[in-house]
Amino acid sequence: MKLSGIFTYSYRALIFAVIVGVLWSGFYVLLHKRRREAYTTRGFICGLLFVCYCSALVQITVIRDFEVFCSFANNTYSWESVALVPFETTSLAWKNGLWSFIYHVIGNAIWFVPLGVLIPLRKKRLSRLKHTCIIALLLSIGIEVAQWIFDTGVSDIDDVIFNVLGAIVGWLMWNSTLIQRTRERKIEQHTI
Repeated sequence: MKLSGIFTYSYRALIFAVIVGVLWSGFYVLLHKRRREAYTTRGFICGLLFVCYCSALVQITVIRDFEVFCSFANNTYSWESVALVPFETTSLAWKNGLWSFIYHVIGNAIWFVPLGVLIPLRKKRLSRLKHTCIIALLLSIGIEVAQWIFDTGVSDIDDVIFNVLGAIVGWLMWNSTLIQRTRERKIEQHTI
């Protein structure tokens, strides 16, 4: 895919995420008014970021072209279209040139980096790396199955592998920031 196509798909995903984010915000506020629960800014912002991210991810990976997405009833399903051999697609991408390889590997990883940051940020009890890996794995498999059902992409084990690696990179970024903040607090406490 050319760079212009990437920008077009990213723009559509951003618009979709904003629309879903606005709808989610309204439901969030209404739900908290009805239940009379504590409304926290941090909880709202983390939830909004997570919902917008997931919306953009689903739009760019599964929905893509709305007409194709809606015509899934006409699809003929074949297990032969599912790439289950690890790194077969990656080696083909390498043979097709550097841009194809970068698009395949880095593209799949980059879309899951925010997940690695947002999971522990959203839920503290899910802040361990294994939780992030499990959630990324399940989400990625879900996306690949949805792509197969709606015939909007190629279901590929390599995508799952690079998606999980991207989530790990995101978690490492979140964790290193957390460690840095903890060190800064300790230094502040010792200087007071």
